[in-house]
Amino acid sequence: MKIAILGTGNVATSLAKALVGTHEVKFGARNPASDSALKAAAIAEPVEAQDAVAWSDLIINATPGGSSIATLESIGAPVLGERILLDVANASDETLSLIYPNDSLARNIQERFPSLKVVKSLNTMNTSVMTNPSIIAPSTVYLSGNDASAKATVSALLEDIGWPVSSQLDLGDIATARGPEHYFLLFFPTLRALGSPVFNIAVTH
Repeated sequence: MKIAILGTGNVATSLAKALVGTHEVKFGARNPASDSALKAAAIAEPVEAQDAVAWSDLIINATPGGSSIATLESIGAPVLGERILLDVANASDETLSLIYPNDSLARNIQERFPSLKVVKSLNTMNTSVMTNPSIIAPSTVYLSGNDASAKATVSALLEDIGWPVSSQLDLGDIATARGPEHYFLLFFPTLRALGSPVFNIAVTH
């Protein structure tokens, strides 16, 4: 699969490292010649965001959540088309307050770009667990989205980076992304209490 990763930060590069070899990956960067993009070039090719998306089968949004919609708008709905967009971002401001309280970034992306097949996942853990879930006891990764086929594609992608189907929990439509995004408010107190980012939620029943 051809995957365009929007962003060149820690989350984007961690995902690229996990996916390269199994999939073709390009970074969609604002400025492919920037320092962060040059570092990313050792993993996958950084190109202009519009070019990466136009080339891709699937998009991963790993941009800062507060600017994600603006980034997608700069690419444009005609280029985004009807692709699957895996949204892994959390939208918060400088005070770590949610930008979309009682709502979610993913639902707002879906509303703004109705032709996209938005799936929310991978936003409830640190990158160390995101791309190497076996470093802790079996835990849970959530999926939210309106399109069953898109969620099936993302589910297979999650398996590729180490998340077995038994660890995946489909919450339902894109409105349910509100829950995992609000977990952001619990993540940092938990990190401070544990003194480590190497943890995740495990749903048991």
